[in-house]
Amino acid sequence: MNPADPPILTLSLTSKNLPMTQVNDLADTLLAQKLSQVSGVGRVLTEGGQRPAFRIALDPSRLATYGISMEDVRTALAAANVNLPKGSFDGPLQAVALDVNDQVEDIGTYRNLIIATHNGTIVRVGDVGTVEQSVENARVGGWVNGQDAVIVDIQRQPGANIVATVDKLKAALPQLLTSVPTGIDVKILADRTQTIRASVRDVEFTLVITIALVILVIYLFLRSARATIIPGVALPLSLIATFGIMSLCGFSLDNLSLMALTISAGFVVDDAIVMIENIVRYIEQGEKPLDAAFKGAKEIGFTVVSLTVSLIAVFIPLLFMTGIVGRLFREFALTLTIAVITSMVISLTLTPMMCGRNAQGRDIARGSARARLLRPAARPLRLQPAMGPGPRADDAAGRAGDVRRHHRALFRRAQGLPAAGGHRPAHRDDGTPPSPSPSPRWRSCRTRRRASPSRTRASRAWPRSSA
Repeated sequence: MNPADPPILTLSLTSKNLPMTQVNDLADTLLAQKLSQVSGVGRVLTEGGQRPAFRIALDPSRLATYGISMEDVRTALAAANVNLPKGSFDGPLQAVALDVNDQVEDIGTYRNLIIATHNGTIVRVGDVGTVEQSVENARVGGWVNGQDAVIVDIQRQPGANIVATVDKLKAALPQLLTSVPTGIDVKILADRTQTIRASVRDVEFTLVITIALVILVIYLFLRSARATIIPGVALPLSLIATFGIMSLCGFSLDNLSLMALTISAGFVVDDAIVMIENIVRYIEQGEKPLDAAFKGAKEIGFTVVSLTVSLIAVFIPLLFMTGIVGRLFREFALTLTIAVITSMVISLTLTPMMCGRNAQGRDIARGSARARLLRPAARPLRLQPAMGPGPRADDAAGRAGDVRRHHRALFRRAQGLPAAGGHRPAHRDDGTPPSPSPSPRWRSCRTRRRASPSRTRASRAWPRSSA
């Protein structure tokens, strides 16, 4: 265990009926030994200084009367508490050592312990001092809410998962408490995983909100629920696949890895959007969804790969960073790299397949009824060219202008009016005024009957413009 590592779990043992020395002895001999057997536990330390002990206060004047020194008393006490094997049995297959605990555990035994003889008189410990039952260190103690208590600190092994180890300890506590006397109250005083669990829950909530916002933005711009399903499936599937690869690499869901997943939520959906946009372009041009998926994926595949490589190049300095900072951020960078690579694979395989099977040209081009309601709100968000209309816009504007001029010319011809840019002469060449024109209604009907074949041909040659 690492002595600088803080405890992952702290227990408190209190009792209103039993002395603290007995509670401390129970914590040392029973509770600490059982908790040390849990996988991931490095050391169980009992604090509070309540170990039972016997205190002997010697009177120097009495020792001088009997001619006994302090060393004689110490030697006698040590000899009475020898904890050594008393012998052994040796056989052809095994040897067994005989061990007897000679430790004195009674205050009366200490008082009657013989130190020496003086002029034929036996001198005992009670003759030269007083014996009392106390603790090892009377200047150290433990308290919980003003009540005497024994504190048990549990430290983990290096590399052990804190949350998993604490869960195992909490699962083992009910069984251990069945062997503890009813007069002892065992409570969890401090749990280091509470802050860890709270921070992980916050990051998980942020990750869920991020995924929801990304899918909502995609829906607002695609304006089609059927088309939004495709990146909506690719995004969580990329994260789930990242979890599997993280598990193979030995990573855990800590703050750094979850933060990397939160950031990657915006990265992993880019490849799917680029792929969908190119496929939808062919669908709007009249291609079948499956043919458009093959053609669009073939064209945009290199772009998706280049985007992925450029993103990975950003994380290369973090991958090769040394020191403690590099050790911390290596997991962050690897998690982001794994997520981006997984997104590339899904965008090149699953996304075109879903576009070919799930996307319909009419649904993507027109959108659902609810999506059509969002079109006026999304129209101001469309990007306008900064340097004027491009060639495609010029061509569309030119065709629309030609259609309008042709329709205007047909209308003026039907009304008997001169062509655009001309004027009717005020007099004929012979100087007589022009004959009055027939009524507009009669001319309109007559001209319409005469011009119907030409208008039909013109309508075939010049389709109507929505403009």
